[in-house]
Amino acid sequence: MKNRYLSLIAGLILALSACKKEAAQHGMDTPLEADVYVAGFVGPQSQAAYWKNGSLIQLEQNLSVISYARSIAVNSGGVYVVGAREGTSGLNAMLWFNGTSTVLSDPSVSSEAMSVALSGSDVYVAGYQSNPAAGHAEALYWKNGTANVLSGGLLANAIVISGSDVYVAGQTTDGIAAYWKNGTVTTLPEGSTARAITVSGSDVYVAGMSAQGSVIYWKNGTATQLFYGPASTTAAWVAGIAVSDGSVYIAGAMPDGDTGAVPTLWTNNTAQTLPVPSNLSSNPSNNEATGVAIFGADVYTAGEVNNNPAQQWNSFYWKNGATPVQLQANDNLAGSYGIAVVPRSN
Repeated sequence: MKNRYLSLIAGLILALSACKKEAAQHGMDTPLEADVYVAGFVGPQSQAAYWKNGSLIQLEQNLSVISYARSIAVNSGGVYVVGAREGTSGLNAMLWFNGTSTVLSDPSVSSEAMSVALSGSDVYVAGYQSNPAAGHAEALYWKNGTANVLSGGLLANAIVISGSDVYVAGQTTDGIAAYWKNGTVTTLPEGSTARAITVSGSDVYVAGMSAQGSVIYWKNGTATQLFYGPASTTAAWVAGIAVSDGSVYIAGAMPDGDTGAVPTLWTNNTAQTLPVPSNLSSNPSNNEATGVAIFGADVYTAGEVNNNPAQQWNSFYWKNGATPVQLQANDNLAGSYGIAVVPRSN
């Protein structure tokens, strides 16, 4: 009997070993679970917040001070969120690290942080601040809190790091879409503003808009029109871009009739309208997808829908364009902007 049990155990070990070998040979590794982070705001007075897997984490509690979060990034050290908070001279560009806030800008001038990127122990934040002497805003990015002004820049909307190179997308003082690589500007044809940027290998992808309301993306400076506007009184919108295995994903919105827009995800130039929950208005206005992130084979898109009857924003994220996941604490208005998806922590 003992020998029989030993033979059974040995057979099971061999079978398990064979299964593991076959899985490895066929790329059948167990899929990683994901933590989904979305940055935004909650409440009718707008307080900066983010959600982790749908659960709310408020960054600001003062109902008398407006604040909001624009972008989020996560690493083993913690959660980095950027945005703006109302100050004595307008908005102040803000960084929240694990809930602790830091004012990035000179509090005597108005400023806003739009995007955050991490590289090793370094934290990069793109944004803009008022320049009273010039009479307009100036684009800049902060590296570990030190400001770097982008020559000829009016707005800095997005930032990405590739190796030792810093890429920032935005708009020049001439009203032209552009990106800066290590401070050197490249203008983009047909565009008035660049809203999102990513780098894949040696290729630079930028998403933006034209002055006429068209949605465009550029690969290494060559433009592809995704939507020709204005088809109606509502312009199209773009807010995020991601690239994976040669496929290009862009988040934004397209007009839906004369007064509204629908949240949209473009995949390789093909537009998909993201589903809106049935309990909201059948013709909501100013709805948009606000960010996109890739995790493994899955595409995550953040967005918001304006519930017309109540005039309240409701925030969601979509996984692979399926039924939206509503983010917690939407009863009194909530907006979402950036999204980050990382392997699930223990």
